[in-house]
Amino acid sequence: MNYGRKKTRGGEQHSPIEALKKYIVVCSIVLAIIILTIIETSCFAAENSIDWTEDELVFMEEHPVIRLGVDPEFVPFEFIGEDGEYKGIAADYLALISEKTGLKFEVINGLTWPEVYDMAIKGDIDVLSAIGKTKEREEHFLFSEPYYYYKRVIVTRDVDTGISGIDDLKGYAVAVQRNSSHHSYLLAYPDVT
Repeated sequence: MNYGRKKTRGGEQHSPIEALKKYIVVCSIVLAIIILTIIETSCFAAENSIDWTEDELVFMEEHPVIRLGVDPEFVPFEFIGEDGEYKGIAADYLALISEKTGLKFEVINGLTWPEVYDMAIKGDIDVLSAIGKTKEREEHFLFSEPYYYYKRVIVTRDVDTGISGIDDLKGYAVAVQRNSSHHSYLLAYPDVT
């Protein structure tokens, strides 16, 4: 009796389970090849899909090093780590930009955010990589499309249950970092000091 074994061309006999295992292995290999082909093709396309304008090429040639101002404590967006290295979401984006363009980003270290901001307004820093857009800031800076959106929140003591929005802060002293986007945002509310 055969008991579920099938004869193959070479006369060998294989059980249905062995055939299924072989089928799964072959399908897995084919699937892996397809996935790798897609990944390699999409990565290759991404590397070669930037069509630089003449102005962009001239700018990159004339400005190979960009002076970068960072907020050293704006975790996780950007910060200076304990090892003195620039880190965070913006740092990762800038590493990709550097890889694609050849531009080098020189982090201006040892400054507080208010110092960085003041230097950027004076033109002593070229780029602020993690800065929120406000009307006040639009007077001084050009903005790219945002790579991240965040919400503003009001944090109070647990006993201040009457505060649920910006209008409830009239007459209160509010603490925010000088030159932060929150500071610029609050300029539109003169009754909040």
